[in-house]
Amino acid sequence: MTRLFERTWSIRLGPIDVSTLDCNFTVFKSRKREPNRCTVQVFGLSADTRQRIEGRQRPRVEVRAGYGEDPPVLFVGDATRTGVVTEADGIDVITKVEAKDQGDAYQRARLVRSFAAGTTVEDVLRAAVRALGIGDGNLADFARGLRLTNGAADFGEGYVAAGPARDVVDAIVRGAGLRWSVQNGVLAIRERGAPLQNRATLLTPDTGLIGAPTADPKGIVTATCLIQPGLDPGRRVVIESRQFNGGYAVRSVEYSGSTFGADWYAKLELEPY
Repeated sequence: MTRLFERTWSIRLGPIDVSTLDCNFTVFKSRKREPNRCTVQVFGLSADTRQRIEGRQRPRVEVRAGYGEDPPVLFVGDATRTGVVTEADGIDVITKVEAKDQGDAYQRARLVRSFAAGTTVEDVLRAAVRALGIGDGNLADFARGLRLTNGAADFGEGYVAAGPARDVVDAIVRGAGLRWSVQNGVLAIRERGAPLQNRATLLTPDTGLIGAPTADPKGIVTATCLIQPGLDPGRRVVIESRQFNGGYAVRSVEYSGSTFGADWYAKLELEPY
């Protein structure tokens, strides 16, 4: 592979495309079940455009960034309850938007339902995912014939769900010995201690790796690279550098970018697999 050139991006706040303006963004994503977070700062929005964004209850936020004609989606989510703020900094007018993947829906969504005796584990999980309001993601790769760790593929005496939908998803997924998170509004399931099943992203000094990775006493590696596809939590990467060579799974990633500055990086926390 060759070095990455031609930075490209697309940033939308609700129905407004702000890609032609000066923008900063940070996106933090992890394998934990808590929603991922995003902050976007836009400089120089007109008063009319600010009103159109601020007037929406919780505008949708979408950030795409990378290189080439089709930059990857770094974040899709909704502004938080108090997530749109405009302030003046000297002659600059800065609109700041805080957002979360699935936003408040993740906290509010509930599942109150009784499932009949013999209902499959798969059916309960699918009902909980629908109630949570997220896309299926890679659910099909795990759902068919899904069994709990005790070997049961159904609930012989039925199942009663009465609480947050996220807790039902967690109970079923963990009960099957798996792990999950929400990535860009869809479900991402993985085997415990294993990465998602996909092609690994190669990180070398010629493919965007910046500086030298470091490792803590537990073997967790921190590395920085240019923004590119294949770096979301659970994904596999292969590092080839002077200090490190091998396969790793992404535990968390923090993307940071500036459409008018030099910042265009992904800081990765990785574990060997």
